[in-house]
Order: sequence, then C-alpha cells, then structure tokens
Amino acid sequence: MQAIKSGLNVNEPGSDGIKPIVQAALYDNTEAFKFLIDLGAILDQQLIDKIYEIAVLQNGQKVFKISHTLAEMNLKPSSECLRKLSKRVTRYIIESLYSEKVKREDEGVFMIQ
Repeated sequence: MQAIKSGLNVNEPGSDGIKPIVQAALYDNTEAFKFLIDLGAILDQQLIDKIYEIAVLQNGQKVFKISHTLAEMNLKPSSECLRKLSKRVTRYIIESLYSEKVKREDEGVFMIQ
C-alpha cells in the first residue's frame, strides 16, 4: 500500500508483470481489491474474467471471497468465461469423485455403479 501512496499507478503491472488488482485477487484480499478500485483501478471485461478465473476453484481448493466481491459490485463474467469456468468446475467434480472412488477401493470399500 505504501507504493501506491507514493504515486504508483494502480493500473500498471508491477516488476513481476502483474497488476496490483490481480495481486489482490490472487491473495483473495478483498480489502486491498476494494481499496484499489477506490484509487481508480480500471476493470475491463478481460480483467474481470481473469479475476473470476482466479477466484473460482483456484487450484481446485475453494471459491475465493473475491468472487463474491465482484458479484456484489455487479461485475459479471462474460459468457466465454462462464463456459471456461463450467468446464473447470465439471473437471474438478469428476476428479474429486474419481479420487474418492479410488480411495474407497483402496480401503476395501467398493462402489456399485
């Protein structure tokens, strides 16, 4: 935050090539995300989609809080982004079910299909 107060452009990527608003999404930091918006971070549709892709099932672990923040701000993903997310969620569910089946079979519990 100190860098921003000292004049850093919130819409320019940092030395790592990542925009501050994307960094906030990656760390699921809704407070920083909202702060950057207040400072003038520009969210075009491409960036909104990128943040949704980060937020939904990041690494197959959970839905980040940042997706709720986007929804509260009425920032919606594009239809193309929704298709990608749908495929990702479907793949996650299938992998989770398959992993559970393998685990159960390893424990001697067989599932009837």
